[in-house]
Amino acid sequence: MPSYLLGVDVWSFNATISACEKGQQWHWALELFDSLCQTPSVQPDTITFNASISACEKAAQWQHALGFFMLMSGQAAPNEITYNATISALEKAAQWQKALQVFNAMEASPGLITYHALMSACEKASQWQVALELFARASCATRWVLTARSFNSVLSACEKARQWLVALQFFHQMPQAQVSPDAISLSAVVSACARREGGTWRRALQLFEEALAGARWCGEVDAIAWSSAVSACAKGGHWRQALEFFHRMAQRQIRQDVISFSAAISSCEKASQWPFALLLFQQMHLAEIVPNNYSYSAAIISCQKGEAAAGPCQLPGDLARLEEGKPLATGFGAFGCPRLAGGVLRSRWSAGG
Repeated sequence: MPSYLLGVDVWSFNATISACEKGQQWHWALELFDSLCQTPSVQPDTITFNASISACEKAAQWQHALGFFMLMSGQAAPNEITYNATISALEKAAQWQKALQVFNAMEASPGLITYHALMSACEKASQWQVALELFARASCATRWVLTARSFNSVLSACEKARQWLVALQFFHQMPQAQVSPDAISLSAVVSACARREGGTWRRALQLFEEALAGARWCGEVDAIAWSSAVSACAKGGHWRQALEFFHRMAQRQIRQDVISFSAAISSCEKASQWPFALLLFQQMHLAEIVPNNYSYSAAIISCQKGEAAAGPCQLPGDLARLEEGKPLATGFGAFGCPRLAGGVLRSRWSAGG
């Protein structure tokens, strides 16, 4: 043990570990904990463990966080902060089963924050039935006022599990509970409806339009919700409606992100509207938005369809213009050569953008 640690008490260790936790220095927090355990007459207490678990939670080190929680047995009494930090660490890693085990080990009545963390862990793992059961247990505790966050984890879990009907019914329960949906609620239920093949995409857009009109609504409709509406149209095979919602975003001064661009490009690609797909991809580049694999793939397929429709390339000057992000020369519908564009897109994709 270093000589400078002689005479240092548990409060000094706790304050330093807490500082490491706030500064996101989890390695130092672990080093300090080990030093504390080697210091004579100093024993870790609940605050020591809580600060160490929180440091690991913030650094997404769920194994270490769970290790500290298990180490507490016989050394210190866990409190609500202990359970919340441990469950949050497991939630970030989608370790819903381990989070549920920690939750079931609680001796005291769990708080709403604990329920939220556990439902979020179930949501990440698409465990919609467990999330729904936890919601029912939380709603029975009348000492709490449920919020939109209480509903959102269940809605998102249903969306990931393709349980569109459950999500829709659950969404309609929010006003009955005197809870106003927020942008996350809307995005989840719209995406859930859009995931099912058939006519549910129309219901998704109806919900979105109701939100824009202010019915049962609280807050602004953000870019995520707008992107969900664009995706709903794309999955429904309606590229014109997808482009309409995409352009309405700009009219409302809502920044179009990689998700909305990708959804719009994909809708055009699936409808064999390759000129619009390439134009959107070029606009994406000019807006300095980095394409993802989804948008690259849709754009390349559009090039292949365009090449088949337009024939061989006759515009060699398009290569440099596309690489510089400039408008393409006229020809093939004023969107340039699809074969040439496809070659550039493939080279960019293989080079990592």
